[in-house]
Amino acid sequence: MKSTLAGLIVVAGVAAACGGAPAKPAAPAMNVDSMRAAIVATGAKFDSILEHKDAAGLAGLYAGDATWLLPDGSQFVGHDAILAGATAFFKSFDSVRTQPMQINAFFPVDSTDVVVFAQVPYTLYEKGKKPSSHINYFATHFVKSNGTWLAHHDYNIDATVKDSTTAKKP
Repeated sequence: MKSTLAGLIVVAGVAAACGGAPAKPAAPAMNVDSMRAAIVATGAKFDSILEHKDAAGLAGLYAGDATWLLPDGSQFVGHDAILAGATAFFKSFDSVRTQPMQINAFFPVDSTDVVVFAQVPYTLYEKGKKPSSHINYFATHFVKSNGTWLAHHDYNIDATVKDSTTAKKP
């Protein structure tokens, strides 16, 4: 009888300890279509910023502790580093013309986190060189902060598109 009473007390104590934790608030419902539209709009901002070589505008599209990794391996962490990296990057070419972002895969994690795999075709203009066509492939983790989608981790790979009109025929 004593062991049964002791067992009930232990079970009651464990149940009280486990049941006393506050419930985690429910995350807002995901509206994947509106999330995707917002990311596409953010991509359009990137295009405009690149074409205008706006380093401050680019840095403003990243979270304060974001990581921006360029195709050459350069890595910038945090707003100030991204601003400095963007300033140097924009000095490295004359101008650029982008085409709209093409989303290859869109993975909503929850209502405030999205991972996007996408690409942006663009033409790069450099002094003393012919314009060159490229495709920037990227994987970006976006976070929603105060109603705004910001890049948190942005990993870029660049491919030069070969000009088929100048390729030698076999």
